[in-house]
Amino acid sequence: MSFRCFAVDDENHALSVISGYITSTPGLILEGTENDPLQAMVMINGGKVRPNIVFLDIDMPKLSGLQLAELIGNRALVIFTTAFADYAVQAFEQEAVDYILKPFSYDRFLKAVERAKERLRAGTGKTAKEDPFFFIKTDLKGRYAQIPVDEVDYIHADGNYIQIHLSDRMYQTYLSITEISERLSPDQFIRCHRSYIVNIAKVKLVESSTITLKSGQTVPVGSTFRPGVLQKVEENLFDRPQP
Repeated sequence: MSFRCFAVDDENHALSVISGYITSTPGLILEGTENDPLQAMVMINGGKVRPNIVFLDIDMPKLSGLQLAELIGNRALVIFTTAFADYAVQAFEQEAVDYILKPFSYDRFLKAVERAKERLRAGTGKTAKEDPFFFIKTDLKGRYAQIPVDEVDYIHADGNYIQIHLSDRMYQTYLSITEISERLSPDQFIRCHRSYIVNIAKVKLVESSTITLKSGQTVPVGSTFRPGVLQKVEENLFDRPQP
């Protein structure tokens, strides 16, 4: 399972550190960074970025991290990163996952991330808002197609395009599979191959090198992506406990 991350800090050095930690951590995707908290609010609330976890500095011009956390509401979990210990009470009043004092180590970062993952997996507290549909550009200029998320079976990369397969139709649009993967919920979709993403709810059977969908369609499982697929299976496995 992968989690999308976004970092907001008015200091470039701090953003560089947090970005490095995120990109060095398996299962985390850096969706972006921003120096300006007002611009960050526009990006998050407007859906330009849709992070699961937001790392927020507190002491910033125009808008404090505490104010920004309140404004983005339940769209993402918040981990505060700050050089000041005085705001801890206010931070946890915002239902923050954690409050990390700068400078912080990679180990301390990982502890905060694990707390966020636990809350996201449990489905409690603030969680990123997911829309029931998205739009894509069609082959005709100025025409857009609405794609109901729950109806997507799988997505296939075809050169510079992706094919979005629904149960009764297929759409093609000029996007990379990485671009669409970063926008889809990791709770609902999993990338199983460099060229394929599947809707977990549409999976019928998982084998070592293939996934069979309820429609009967089979898609490959790449060696690079196999651990993530197996982890998703384990997370939802009903099994007798080992003695």
